[in-house]
Amino acid sequence: MGTNEKPIVTQLAKKLKVGPPQINSLISQLADSDSYARFIELIREYLPEYESEILAEGSEWGRIAAFVTRFADRYFPLEEMIEEYEYFVQTIPVLIQGVSYDDYHSITDWRTGYVLMTYLVEDPYESENRVVIAEECLEYASRELLQRVPQLGFAPGDLVRLTQGSRYEALGHWAQILWHDTGNFFLDTDYDWLWQDPLYWDRETVEALTRQWQQAERIQQMLFELAEWLEEDPPRHFEQILDFLEEKMNEQ
Repeated sequence: MGTNEKPIVTQLAKKLKVGPPQINSLISQLADSDSYARFIELIREYLPEYESEILAEGSEWGRIAAFVTRFADRYFPLEEMIEEYEYFVQTIPVLIQGVSYDDYHSITDWRTGYVLMTYLVEDPYESENRVVIAEECLEYASRELLQRVPQLGFAPGDLVRLTQGSRYEALGHWAQILWHDTGNFFLDTDYDWLWQDPLYWDRETVEALTRQWQQAERIQQMLFELAEWLEEDPPRHFEQILDFLEEKMNEQ
């Protein structure tokens, strides 16, 4: 062997370092071949035309992130911070929007419109948090206005019935969300529930969730618009909602 020639093993090692696929990626795939194979199956089942694009990403995390992005465009959102195939392929890492116990008890950190809407609804946990929410609402509405709200708040069923078909219909949806009673998976489920009863990858489940997500998006848009409207003039608009609710109750 000449002095300028390199051992075959050295040359091969160099090629492995610079040529696709990257050696670290290859080792990762071999070490977790079952999960990787399942990930490929998911791509071919739900996003076949994006297989090359997704697999062109240079890392496990990058491929999962690319899948999540393309999947959300067609079906529904998934968790974005998953870094390993093993976890990703076991269950559907669906991104849910239910209001948990902890969420409810930090509701005063939410935007003003949602805080005001929450005060109108009965406390689903029969806790002391209603007092805390009332104190926060005093920043935006007078004590006299708040005293017009029933002491325990309006029952969710009443709010749904009173607001149905009106410009305030989102308020009924918000009451159902707080009580986990919309009938929509995304809006009723929090992570404690999801961990106890996870979803598994199959076509029927994905299609059902896609329909549910379309409904959830419409409801969330209605909620956003009502919250934004409340925030434009909290005292006056909160009073208008109360006037409407009282008028509807007197009609019945």
